[in-house]
Amino acid sequence: MAVENHWALSAGWTLIVGSSLDYLRKFEGPSTSRINPLAGLKFSPRENWEAHLSFSRKSRFPSMRSLYSPSSGNPGLLSESGNLWELGATWTGPVFLSGAVFFNHFDDMIESVRLPDGSRRFYNVGKASIDGLEIQLRKSLKTQEAMISYTYLHHRNQTENRPLDALPRHNLSIELSFSPVRRLNWTIFGLLVSSSSWYDLAGQSLLPISGYGDFETVLSFSLPRFDIFLKVSNILNKAYFTEPGFPCRGRTLELGFKADILGKS
Repeated sequence: MAVENHWALSAGWTLIVGSSLDYLRKFEGPSTSRINPLAGLKFSPRENWEAHLSFSRKSRFPSMRSLYSPSSGNPGLLSESGNLWELGATWTGPVFLSGAVFFNHFDDMIESVRLPDGSRRFYNVGKASIDGLEIQLRKSLKTQEAMISYTYLHHRNQTENRPLDALPRHNLSIELSFSPVRRLNWTIFGLLVSSSSWYDLAGQSLLPISGYGDFETVLSFSLPRFDIFLKVSNILNKAYFTEPGFPCRGRTLELGFKADILGKS
């Protein structure tokens, strides 16, 4: 349950205030409820750009799998809560440009660890933080669209004084889309990720995860209530890991279709 309201303070200024109530009833262990306030200030001096400052408190309850899975569940898992600050701006002109800096601090962050026998176990990190910035640039034309985005993260498991698992510091993504003829669309995706680390519980040490680049492309043709697509993943056929010991797939070719059987789209 949530409520939110917007007040126009003066020309270009808007105050946003709200709150939500979240409730979790467990089969095992105590039930939990959380009240999460939010507040924000938005400044829009012109129609094509705006800036905002916001604060919110967020809760994330454990999933059914993280609580009761026979292999990885933890019925004693606590709900996660966090304080989130963000300062950002957007501008719409010949291109669309947006950017934001954020400061997120969490209590009882829900994470998982791989045990020596290879299984996972969900647990709570007492204190954690994820701060950073993100920038996006997008340009749209009649038959083409290009987007590039960059994210920088500074993160920490403050309880154990180490980085959070498998979170790269730098992340650059690119998307190019072309529609040379009606109903035909060709999209190219690119992702460049810096190195990260993973905590090895058995060896009590950080295992490095190398940075990688991944590219894929999708060619699709649309008909009324029917789409045909050809997808090639990991075009360069590079070996990379997002978690030690679990390699991602090599070059993969997929041919398929999607049908709107009920005719609702």
